[in-house]
Amino acid sequence: MAELEELLNQLQNPGDDGVPDTIYDDIRATHNGALESTQSTAQAKIDELNAAYEASVAENARLKAANWDLFEQIPKAGDDEPDDGPTENETSQQTLDDLIVDEEG
Repeated sequence: MAELEELLNQLQNPGDDGVPDTIYDDIRATHNGALESTQSTAQAKIDELNAAYEASVAENARLKAANWDLFEQIPKAGDDEPDDGPTENETSQQTLDDLIVDEEG
């Protein structure tokens, strides 16, 4: 950006030698270089954010699968239990059906 400032200063304050013949070409080239740099930096950031997003989506899917596996381990109502029920020191175990709430009823 400093180079562009110098070129604009030459245009505004030409001095005794006057404005160089290539001033507009120099300004255009400097401007285009800055645009390309900005675009490549922006694209790199976009690519970085896309990669982070895809990683978070994959992690979310992994956690959902792990959660479902744990959810499936909860006994279902009607499953045969090895004993006749909880003893006086044990609490009643919830079943999968106890965790699913019917919103209509």
